[in-house]
Amino acid sequence: MRYANRICVGVLAVLVAMSFAGCAQRSTDSPASTTSVGVDTQEGSLMNSVRTEFTPKALRAYVEYVYGDEAGRFLGSAVVEGRKTVPIAEVDGAPATAYAITYYCDPAHDVPFDIGMQQGRRYRQMVHVEGCPKLGDSGTVSMAESQLSGATGVTVDAGRGRVLVVVYEIKDDQEN
Repeated sequence: MRYANRICVGVLAVLVAMSFAGCAQRSTDSPASTTSVGVDTQEGSLMNSVRTEFTPKALRAYVEYVYGDEAGRFLGSAVVEGRKTVPIAEVDGAPATAYAITYYCDPAHDVPFDIGMQQGRRYRQMVHVEGCPKLGDSGTVSMAESQLSGATGVTVDAGRGRVLVVVYEIKDDQEN
């Protein structure tokens, strides 16, 4: 009977480990990865440009394609090495306006980094990323303009890493 219990426990442990391994694999895939299911060739081509060129222009083209009309006016962009506050243009302050930041980290510099909004000396962290996968990683974070009215910049603390950021406004045109 003990032998049967050990076998059942062993099989259960293997199944649990396999399910976690599957989750871990999916969680490391970037939503913009060319290996993801459902990514069209134009989107994959634009992400490859971001990887190879590593310029704000390439990331902006990617954002414009992926988000289309949702991406409003672009407020600022930069390649950040170390810590830097990227100045941004003012948003119009309409009630449904939000700041959006799309970032891409350099896989050659796999270090944690933080991104947040700055208003004078006030700082509000928006995201902490633990590291950069081997193909790089892109993501988008947003925050309602009302949470930090009149923000003056986006601060990126990349430590020894390199992060590419594009900042733009988005508007919620949906009526409730």
